[in-house]
Amino acid sequence: MPAPSTPGIGAVAIWSTTDLPGWGDQVLGRVVEQALTSRLPGWRATQFAPLGWSRPTRADGGIAAEPLGTPTPTRIADITASADASVLAPAAPMGTDPYDGEAPGVRFFDTPGVGHPIAYSGVRFTRCDGPVTAEVIAVRDQSSRELLRAKGVDAEVVPHPAIAVAALVDPGTFAERLVQLRTLGLLPEGDYTLATSPGLAADAVEVPGDWVLEDRLAALVGASLVLTADEHAAAVAAGIGANWLLVTDPGSPDAAVAAEFAPPARIATTGQRTVPEDTPTCDPAAHDRLAAHFDHLAAAVEAARANRDGELHRRLSALAGENAAVRTAHWRLRQRMLVERRRVTEPYATAVRDLADSRATVAERDATIAAQQAHIAELERTNADLVARLAAAERELTAWQDTKLVRWSEPLRRAYGKARG
Repeated sequence: MPAPSTPGIGAVAIWSTTDLPGWGDQVLGRVVEQALTSRLPGWRATQFAPLGWSRPTRADGGIAAEPLGTPTPTRIADITASADASVLAPAAPMGTDPYDGEAPGVRFFDTPGVGHPIAYSGVRFTRCDGPVTAEVIAVRDQSSRELLRAKGVDAEVVPHPAIAVAALVDPGTFAERLVQLRTLGLLPEGDYTLATSPGLAADAVEVPGDWVLEDRLAALVGASLVLTADEHAAAVAAGIGANWLLVTDPGSPDAAVAAEFAPPARIATTGQRTVPEDTPTCDPAAHDRLAAHFDHLAAAVEAARANRDGELHRRLSALAGENAAVRTAHWRLRQRMLVERRRVTEPYATAVRDLADSRATVAERDATIAAQQAHIAELERTNADLVARLAAAERELTAWQDTKLVRWSEPLRRAYGKARG
């Protein structure tokens, strides 16, 4: 039995790749959701991903994304009935398969096929095999725009949506997260250079792929320099205000995307590993362009609701699956907390044992010192007694020498001594 949505309240489906751990995978869908729900209060936003909650990742922070499933007529009808519109925002370029054939749902990105309006928000195209029809088509680089134009499709170019990542988190928590990451030994004390992928700098700290978004952002903010070879990580660093540098080949796709929101000095030339002082982390006009896109996107989604007849429905099985996914996410969160607690308590327990050993050593040394001090006191008493006895003997000798017998016999003893000598 389907579950109807609240009358008069719209719903939007957001198709992304939150079931993958990449920087763009963990940001794009969330940014689009935040942008739409902040402009359409009360609307329901449902995340979809090719595998979704059937294969959650530790990096997703508990996001319950419904699996897109296999694009059968029944599944297409279910998605059509569950939302007024779908917004596509995958991190991987359209026409590619980051799942290596393991997720049939990835075919939805190439051929959506749903019966309600769709929109593209900040996507990339590497190829376009079929027709692209949508209410809004926004790409994040000029190459995608030219590819679509060759197919007779007009698209607007917008900055990478991840530059709006700051709206997803509370920046006031970064300092505490940095303290925790350093306490856990995951980040060094003092200044450090951060690398979002291997091989960028020998002395750089690399961000593990399974960190949740909030920890990644805290690590970016705490770094003196962020080196990245990835368009998504560059956009995230720019959005959070970190000092970053994109290390890539001139003219690469990543550089083309970054050029839409970054000053040229943020895109490295050969061998560059520093950024000139006072270089903005992000072009201020990029935020205005992105906000205008989200305004347009929200208006298109709202218009789709106004043009739709009947109520929205989600299958109870889908709701049950979402509930199970949320429970799984909470369980994984508890497991993560247990692991982090172990990381803290094990060094603490070692420190407590070391402290106990130190205290025992100090107590033993204190006892030794006390015994030595008692022995010294005894020697001092013995020495004082000997000094007193010596003084008494000297007094007796002096008194003996002053007697008449000793004085009168002195000439005789002196003569006797000469006679013997």
